[in-house]
Amino acid sequence: MPSLGRKTLKSVRARSRNIDIVFEHMGYGMIIAYFFFTASAWLSHRDIFRIDSIEVLGAYAVDKEKIDALASDALAQKLLFRIDRNNSLLYPRGHMTRDIYLLDGRVKSVSMKVVLRKHLVISIEEYAPKLLACPNMSTTTESGTACYLGDDEGYVFARAPEYSGYFFPIFVTHDTALHEGNIIGAHILPRDEFLATQDFLNALREEGFTPKKIEYLGAHDYEIMTERPWNIRWSSTASSTQSINNLNLVLASISEEKESLSTLEVVDLRFGNKIFYH
Repeated sequence: MPSLGRKTLKSVRARSRNIDIVFEHMGYGMIIAYFFFTASAWLSHRDIFRIDSIEVLGAYAVDKEKIDALASDALAQKLLFRIDRNNSLLYPRGHMTRDIYLLDGRVKSVSMKVVLRKHLVISIEEYAPKLLACPNMSTTTESGTACYLGDDEGYVFARAPEYSGYFFPIFVTHDTALHEGNIIGAHILPRDEFLATQDFLNALREEGFTPKKIEYLGAHDYEIMTERPWNIRWSSTASSTQSINNLNLVLASISEEKESLSTLEVVDLRFGNKIFYH
């Protein structure tokens, strides 16, 4: 029994010592945290680090004034009620970057730096529009109001303004997502499909064609309208080089047979060496 009592007493003392060590470490942690908080608060109010000007670079379609106002509001917010964030040491870079992305879908990238401790430079890179994504447009209509802007990788980043004509190639997909307005932030086509399509469109340009409208017919099939009075049907499963060769053969054959291109409506290149036209 005395032996058991001694063991119990040692166990109680050990537990008490462990609790004391935990509180001791907590006390040290609070002292260190208070030191850093006080030092941060003191440094944040030094004029030598205070940001007194903001410059926005690279914003053309995106509103510069809105970015400037957003940054000014973020710098005015205090951290833990005492730490001034309007300084080159503690300014909320991540918070501002996130809000600028949310401000406008045309923002592709954001970078920030403080020059000479007082001048905040915000550099914006915008998506460059290279195509229009439009829902269910007639192949004979040149204007639309429900289209979206896409870049050279098929990424859709903003709603397009009203337009007339073909200042960018128009992709018609018949995608229900376009009607629901949730295509922004997505790609108009899967990456491999889009790259194959772009490869063929570039090949057409090299042959003197100007692609104006590309309508997705389904299952890798497309109908392409150019400046010519007839359209081209093409499959992305075919080689661009072979498709161009077949197109040139058809046009040469029509010329040799003295048929008029003015009556031609469609050249169908979707079936390999079997080429149909009417």
